[in-house]
Amino acid sequence: MSSVDSAVSTAKDRLSQGLLDWDVSKGDLDAISAEVDKLSPQERNEFIGKLSDDDIKNWTQEIDGMMGSLSKGERSDLFNKLAEGMDATQTARFVRAFDGDNGGREALADAIASHGSSDAKTGFIDAVKGDIGDEYSATQGTWGNAETVAVGKVLASLGNDPAAFQEAVGSLSKEQLQDVMSVAMGRRHIVDFSGRTAGTNQYDPSALTGILNAAQGADLPTRTAVFEAAMPQLKTMQNDDVGLLGAGASIDGVAQAMGKVLSMEEASKAGLINVPEAPPGVSMDANIADTHKHEFPNPGDMLWFKEQVQGGGPWDFKTQGAQYENYGNFHFGVIAAAMDIPEQIGLRGAGYVQIESNTTQDGWGKPYDLGDSSYGDDPRDQAQIKAGYEYYNSGMWRVWSD
Repeated sequence: MSSVDSAVSTAKDRLSQGLLDWDVSKGDLDAISAEVDKLSPQERNEFIGKLSDDDIKNWTQEIDGMMGSLSKGERSDLFNKLAEGMDATQTARFVRAFDGDNGGREALADAIASHGSSDAKTGFIDAVKGDIGDEYSATQGTWGNAETVAVGKVLASLGNDPAAFQEAVGSLSKEQLQDVMSVAMGRRHIVDFSGRTAGTNQYDPSALTGILNAAQGADLPTRTAVFEAAMPQLKTMQNDDVGLLGAGASIDGVAQAMGKVLSMEEASKAGLINVPEAPPGVSMDANIADTHKHEFPNPGDMLWFKEQVQGGGPWDFKTQGAQYENYGNFHFGVIAAAMDIPEQIGLRGAGYVQIESNTTQDGWGKPYDLGDSSYGDDPRDQAQIKAGYEYYNSGMWRVWSD
């Protein structure tokens, strides 16, 4: 009998249950693990291939069972050895038949990510992608299920094989990739049981930055898909950038990783951003940093803001040429958002300036209008101001340095 056949025989015998042997013991599981240890990686793949789906289901149930399960360390050692040998076909079979708990599924994903071949990794993703989802679990305070967490880890491990990474990303729908990136953000909601606040969030975006890093060597369509899927996560973190918790400690790492996936020019050509041309020598980064020193609605800071953006002021960029008027309005929206000036106040303030300057036109409305209005401002200027607010609030200003 070959070593593989011997291991298969041992596994089937130890997993069998009857009247006189009604439970799989810890000793039974150890005996199977010992047989796996004796096999070469190639033989382990053959071993899995000779087990039925029911054998795998029974085995993985018992690995995480109530009566005699393997310890976490023993489970990891076993999965690591199996991952070293399984090809895509046997990985997919093992994953689909897997019936252990969520911890076991994540341990298997860790093993595939750290010890599996690229072939095994793409097989793993193909096997679980149908279960991807980003639903919130109130009991855990987390988003997504074990399968989605697992796909994120395995995707992040494909950085050394751009072709396999492209294949894996290409196998996912746009919605599935978005869900994976959302869960990879590692957000956990912390409930305030005092009831005084709505609670707060913590973030561990290591899987998200891992996927972004893995994408750097891929082709342009794959990089574009991954970048676009990361944009909602950056926006979520941008708007949760408060205090010791929130996303403040990790948001820049995500933004910098995104900046290595696509250049600003590539993102513009893909239609993902639309930043108007800036006058020579103007640094939006420097102006945002300067604005962050000021705070709405402090009267002195509001006066400073007015002096910067008013006609003839240092940030009145249309004085440098009519071609920079769009940038001037876009920049106005960016820095107003950076100073936490509410968008409605910023839009109405721009209309007030037009009226005070006698440059408004009939049909542009008034600053005090309710509902849809340009508040006295040119509707095209208002559109650029809104775009500037969106650019800042999306966190995209963090991605590239000017």
